[in-house]
Amino acid sequence: LEGATPSDLATRALTLVRAAADLDRCLLVEKSGPAVIVSWTGGVAETVQEADLPVWLSALARASARTRKPVLAGRRGQDPRDWDGASIRAAAVAFVPMSGTTVATGVIVGVAHPGDHVTSSTVSLMEGVVTALSESLERSEAVRARQESADKSKALATVSHEMRNPLNAMLGFSELLLRGSAGPLNEKQHTYMQLVNDASHRLLNLVNDYLDLNRVSTGSLPLHIEPVQVGPEVRSVIELMRGPADAKQVSLQSSVEVDAVAQADRLRLRQVLVNLLANAIRCTPERGHVRVEVAGGSFTIITKILPR
Repeated sequence: LEGATPSDLATRALTLVRAAADLDRCLLVEKSGPAVIVSWTGGVAETVQEADLPVWLSALARASARTRKPVLAGRRGQDPRDWDGASIRAAAVAFVPMSGTTVATGVIVGVAHPGDHVTSSTVSLMEGVVTALSESLERSEAVRARQESADKSKALATVSHEMRNPLNAMLGFSELLLRGSAGPLNEKQHTYMQLVNDASHRLLNLVNDYLDLNRVSTGSLPLHIEPVQVGPEVRSVIELMRGPADAKQVSLQSSVEVDAVAQADRLRLRQVLVNLLANAIRCTPERGHVRVEVAGGSFTIITKILPR
């Protein structure tokens, strides 16, 4: 049954239990919905609504799911009791819960033929099948969840990739307007256009970060490792982040060991520095101080509040 749907797995399990234990009926009462799968003697398994079951059967199935213990009862639900794993007084119906977290995900119900009774071996058989069915359904659910996650990641990556073209167009035209290529802008127009440009840059950075994260998770992120002079990269990133820092009155400084060299991908190194500095600036109060230090083979970013 590799690859079978949960419904097919459950139906097959019920049919096997009914035949092996010589039961009149075998049902699976699911807790995730109102549907009940019923396997009848000499008939094809079918799905019915829990509302169509006898009230006592539905109530005892829920009780078994709640207590997570097998329950035995008479043919019409009389004299219900938990099974202690040993002796069985005359009982015609057995309820065996499936595994779950706090409440069982479902209950298999075995109903003996008229005039017959369920036995200890019947309940033990049902417990064994329930364990195997629960494990199979959990594996099926895990496979389905992984596939859904992969499909969502693929869809998001596609959307993110397609977003870059219009974003680059927005950035190109907004920068042309800011440079006055289409005529001079008044002060308010320039402010508004600068906000559009800044927001487009942030959105493009988010898109690129997501695409990089997706490549990392799939092991397809290309890296070009080479000796990189750290000092120029740090100074370049500090100048890039000068605007956001000035807006918060946060001072930026650096102390880089002379001739500090890192074996790194230049683009990813800059990306790491930009992210670290952006976080430091965002988390530093106004009139604060952010300092980047590079020495002894390590990066350090120090933030502190300057006295007023």
